[in-house]
Amino acid sequence: MKSKLKKLQWHPAFCSATELELREDKKNLTFIREHSLTKAPLKIDLMVILKKPGIKIKNEIGHIFKTHNIVEYKSPNDTLNIDDYFKSLAYVCLYKAQGKHVDEIPFEELSLTLVYDSKPIKLIDKLRKSGLEVTEKYKGIYYITGNPSIPNQQIVTTSELGSLHFLLKAISRKFETNDLLKLANFAENAKNQNDKFNLDSLLQVSFLANSKVYNVLRKENTMCEAFFDLFKDEIAAKIAAAENVVRAEAKEKEKKSAAKIKALEKEIAELKKKLAS
Repeated sequence: MKSKLKKLQWHPAFCSATELELREDKKNLTFIREHSLTKAPLKIDLMVILKKPGIKIKNEIGHIFKTHNIVEYKSPNDTLNIDDYFKSLAYVCLYKAQGKHVDEIPFEELSLTLVYDSKPIKLIDKLRKSGLEVTEKYKGIYYITGNPSIPNQQIVTTSELGSLHFLLKAISRKFETNDLLKLANFAENAKNQNDKFNLDSLLQVSFLANSKVYNVLRKENTMCEAFFDLFKDEIAAKIAAAENVVRAEAKEKEKKSAAKIKALEKEIAELKKKLAS
């Protein structure tokens, strides 16, 4: 199961979940996935551009947003430490420096959002020791204040988010039955094609990452049959693809083991010949 989780496409699913989270303000936002900072492969996970400065985003996660919003995501398989934090700050600085003229992108119109599955306690402790303040503004959303260069910073912990954020929680390790019921209801009523596209990306990862929750609900609750039927082909295809990868890896390991055994048998046979002579 661990090998399956490592191969999941967490980042595309996260970008899809974020677009769905902020869908109420999609007319005011532009989403740019893997925004390139340099000619070399240095990319921001997600850029969210506010089309008109000063607009207040409805979703709690977007309350801190300014005109240019850099979002960095760490999957449940990753860590979020002090070096990751400073690398993300460097991304913000590089992005600001890319303006066509001096100070085209004012620092007060930038924000940084770090998204991680659980609360990064060690990172928060280090930030506080360095003189910064880290306060829980909303459930699972921590504001980092005290940096005059980049004043708008937050850490979003998906596993701690409230029930309103069931879309982002769908790719956390704390996805529960109530969250799935809300996701199922949302999926069944989704009409917008872009929402459906994002749901497909999100569900494929969420299903494999939280298969126990999905299977329990499917057995115990008939309300979600239409939801499962709607995505059963995509989910089945994703599961089959993941299983094929696991089988291929297992076969490769078997081949390598068999080759090692043959080599050892040959060596033993040669040693026996030498001893016999």
